[in-house]
Amino acid sequence: MTYFRFKFWGLITAYALLLPYCCCSEDRKGQERGLTASLAFLAADIKYTWDEGVKICEIQSGSSSTFEGYDFVMGEEGLFAKRLCDAFTAHTPRMWFRPSKVLDLKLKAEFLRRGYKPVKHVISLAGDEAFLAEASQQLKHPGSLSSYQGFYYASKMSSEEICQFKRAYPSILIVDEMVMPYLDDKLAMTRLFSEEELRPFKPRWGSYPKHYSDKLAEKIKREIGGDLFVIKPRRAALGRGVIITDRQGLDQVLRKILLSKRSELLSSGVLEYQHWAIDKSDCFLVEEFSRGEIIPVAHMGNRKFDTNVRVLFLLAYNDGLVQVEYISAHISIPRIAIDEKGTLTERHKSYTEPPFFLAVPDEMLEEVIKGLDRMLPLLYRKMAEASGSP
Repeated sequence: MTYFRFKFWGLITAYALLLPYCCCSEDRKGQERGLTASLAFLAADIKYTWDEGVKICEIQSGSSSTFEGYDFVMGEEGLFAKRLCDAFTAHTPRMWFRPSKVLDLKLKAEFLRRGYKPVKHVISLAGDEAFLAEASQQLKHPGSLSSYQGFYYASKMSSEEICQFKRAYPSILIVDEMVMPYLDDKLAMTRLFSEEELRPFKPRWGSYPKHYSDKLAEKIKREIGGDLFVIKPRRAALGRGVIITDRQGLDQVLRKILLSKRSELLSSGVLEYQHWAIDKSDCFLVEEFSRGEIIPVAHMGNRKFDTNVRVLFLLAYNDGLVQVEYISAHISIPRIAIDEKGTLTERHKSYTEPPFFLAVPDEMLEEVIKGLDRMLPLLYRKMAEASGSP
């Protein structure tokens, strides 16, 4: 296999250049319709097999992630942070950011090293002379990222807050604006995949009220189908509360998460169950389980593991085109091998700490990127339609 460092960087460059021409020619009309530019930093968790292709487990904010996986695979601490900042800087050298938005400490440090300015609250920008000098510049081409004087990288903002910001500072672009309604809500994001064009990229799924009945398990089996199920909280990140079970164990898991007392869940000693003690959503999601390609992992004694591919990227609407810039990709694996004794969750749910990472094999990476190239422009279009953009 070609060494990951060279193969992956070449692949990023090729697809980043080809995307505007091969994926999104119809969106050239967007600029004529008056669409404004947008930019989002996202992470996709993907199950991939040669026979089923790409299945999206999650698409979420890149900022709620940590980036040890890519740095571990590439053998260079802080490399991901540098690559992401290089991608931002290609559009603008100026950024104001909320430190609470960024989970990864290395990324925060790189932001500061690049001269990006931390902001305690959006209100404080009104007293920042450097910010006001840039924000007061005329915005000549709203559809072009290069026309903006800088980016504001914030935690989730309400639609009212976004409108107020854009009226006050029209030449500053809010990163993640288009995707904010979906970033902390798995149900909202998953619903986007209900459309016919996007449905093949998502496992069968359903949402259910957090009320137990002795018929609930049978209802889920009938509606979702399959032999294995993934139970997910509506609002959680970093895999919190995600439980994998089979048809025989489904009712028992539902009883435990929906009927157990808070103290029982917290004292269970199982992180996946402990989350349900604090989950405040009124519903939860269930997906049909999709496995990843099973591969031997050299640095884990050539034992075979299920795989999850994580891809981090910038999704942009720029100069009338939907564009994707791939920043990194790596595989994360579960804590135990596929044939070892343990729960289904332990054998299939990725563990996101070293050394449970590895490079994506070249051929697999190419197929994953091809799948994302087909899916992401469609997903962006659905978000744009939902936001009321033309």
